[in-house]
Amino acid sequence: MDFKKLADYFLFRFGGDEDNDTDKPAITFGAIVWGVLLRTSLIMLLTLLFIDKLDLYGNWLIVGGAIWFFALFPGFKQFQNFQSRIEKLDEGTLCGSCRNYNRNSQLCKIYDQHVSTNHIPCEGESWEPKFVDINDLK
Repeated sequence: MDFKKLADYFLFRFGGDEDNDTDKPAITFGAIVWGVLLRTSLIMLLTLLFIDKLDLYGNWLIVGGAIWFFALFPGFKQFQNFQSRIEKLDEGTLCGSCRNYNRNSQLCKIYDQHVSTNHIPCEGESWEPKFVDINDLK
């Protein structure tokens, strides 16, 4: 197991606009969810270990606040960064307007390859528009 990658998930210290240029993005929606789950489980484990010493039986708001400030809020901020980066990728590539493109995983569903500004899996040959206007077909 790669502990460096696990630490990156835990600390949310990867991803950025340079991810749009690589064929294998470091951050995806699943990586954000994994980081939030990892942090939440660590907080819950620490709560179970120190519940007697810190008298946390009646102070569940402290645990809830810790989960919010150390797990959910950083995950939310990372998700906002992810969304803004994906919007730039959608605007900067042909794949952003294709029906075979999956935004959350930055993946072409036909070729099962990641999309980047430097790499379009189909080279535009399998491109299909997301929305077809009925009036244009007449």
